[in-house]
Amino acid sequence: MRRERSGRSLARDGSRRSPQLQSWARVLRGRAALVAAAICGALAFTTVTDGGRTARVVSPLLPEFDAVLGLAGFGLDQVAIAGHRFTTDIDILDALDLPNARTWAQFDSEQARMRIERLPWVATATLTRRYPGRLDVKVVERKAVAVWQHGSRETLIDITGRNLTDIRPGTVAGLPRYQGEGADVEAAGLAAIVARHPEIQSRMKIAERVAGRRWSLHLDNGTTLHLPPDREALVLDGLLSRTRLLRLVTEPGRVVDLRAPGRIAIRLQSSASGPVASPPQAGGRLVKAGE
Repeated sequence: MRRERSGRSLARDGSRRSPQLQSWARVLRGRAALVAAAICGALAFTTVTDGGRTARVVSPLLPEFDAVLGLAGFGLDQVAIAGHRFTTDIDILDALDLPNARTWAQFDSEQARMRIERLPWVATATLTRRYPGRLDVKVVERKAVAVWQHGSRETLIDITGRNLTDIRPGTVAGLPRYQGEGADVEAAGLAAIVARHPEIQSRMKIAERVAGRRWSLHLDNGTTLHLPPDREALVLDGLLSRTRLLRLVTEPGRVVDLRAPGRIAIRLQSSASGPVASPPQAGGRLVKAGE
């Protein structure tokens, strides 16, 4: 018995294709034909003109090729940005450089990601293609953990010391403050040491970087601790491991000089003279934690 043919086409497996699938198939075939024509034209141009060396300047080929790709559905004309709070849309769009990359063929996602991650607040950026012409940008921003005071300026910094943005002096409260040239770069190391000692961390008002070599910690009770250029962790461990020495931190208005190995010099904050007290230490040295 002869099989009747209907107006609808049959798929290879015998199932009928819906009109919607037939329409999509025609669109895809049309786009593929346009792309193939563009590629063939480019190859023909290269062959006939000896790589373009003998061609006359009539019109650029690449813009025409990009126009064909755009018509074929490979244009890049929509961007969705998420995850940003302190970074502006304009800064991210400028980093994408879309005016010079209107199609997927022109767009270098890796270079674009690197440009976005060079923006001050951006920690990481993820770029995802959503065909036909959409790009999703997901940003993770850095967290401001301290204020860096340098000269008359104040700058928010993250845990790595990266400068995030300048702020008006005195407008941000509740963050540790680091002062002096180079303090932003060295802040993370000091923060890790101070975090081991809540007695210091809770009282520290300003950490001053002196001559790019060492720290002086200014506490909220008016006491200042002068630390040596190295051994900061060891010195603070020894100072805070004994109740007798811990009082040096809690008493207000003192200058506690810990720079000399094995010796603690103390004077009143208002005194211009030398040390007024030097507590006894085991064996004439700074007591280490646990001793």
